[in-house]
Amino acid sequence: LAFQTNPIPAASVDATGTGSNYVFAANDISDMFQGVGITSSENPGGSSDNITFTAMVVGNSTPGGTVQFLTNGVVAGAPVALVGSAANFSTATLPIGANLITVQYSGDANNQPSTNSMTQTITNYPPAVSISSPANNANYNVGDSIYITANASEVGGSIAGVAFYSGSTLLGTSVSSPYSYAWTGAGFGTDALTAVATDALGNSVTSSVVNITVAAHLLPTVALTGPAGWSSYAAPANLALTATASDTDGNVTNVAFYQGTTLLGSATTAPYALTTANLFAGTYALTAVATDDSGASATS
Repeated sequence: LAFQTNPIPAASVDATGTGSNYVFAANDISDMFQGVGITSSENPGGSSDNITFTAMVVGNSTPGGTVQFLTNGVVAGAPVALVGSAANFSTATLPIGANLITVQYSGDANNQPSTNSMTQTITNYPPAVSISSPANNANYNVGDSIYITANASEVGGSIAGVAFYSGSTLLGTSVSSPYSYAWTGAGFGTDALTAVATDALGNSVTSSVVNITVAAHLLPTVALTGPAGWSSYAAPANLALTATASDTDGNVTNVAFYQGTTLLGSATTAPYALTTANLFAGTYALTAVATDDSGASATS
């Protein structure tokens, strides 16, 4: 019987030997259908994605036997035994483009062999990249270290490296996450920073621009507050030297006291002071030199 609704005839004979034909109600012979189907865990899939293909066999009773998977006509591993009418095969090595996946069911004592196939599309998703630091329109001074960091990823692939640029000038590269670069040579002016992420297949994408401004560094200010100019002392003299110092775009790290070109001593914290002892008779030209955290200095 074919897979359809089939009338089933029957005959009856009475005691006189006269026969009559009867037709029983229609009967569905649905268990005669059998075949193998195939599904994919994701279609399309990304390059390097681990994709699982499932072959499902429908047939008489619970089908047994094996399923052979083929990718683009090439046998993919050993035949897989059915478990609960299904067999699975996973791969992460399909090439980009359209791939023909074929399943060949071996059949068993109650089911005939059968074959089916599907087209699996593999897409190379481009990488994604963005600069996370510095913020757009951030301000720096000449001599500052500018730390550039970026987030980079790719669906179904891997990042081979991230390159950092100021305009068209390559600053440096980073090959592992977190992707970052410390730029120490920024000159006065504005800079347009970008990050370029490249994946394992050589595909690249450029981030949005982050603009920064680098200003000329301001020198610290310093004043010698003691002793007063042209003060007179009896030799040998002890002098208390004092100074004030500040830095509007950084911090003062040291104030050094000089007599001419001779260093008398220094102080690293405010109030900046130094006491000299046993100065001989003479005229002294005293100065204070303040140095900030960028290495810039100024003289009183």
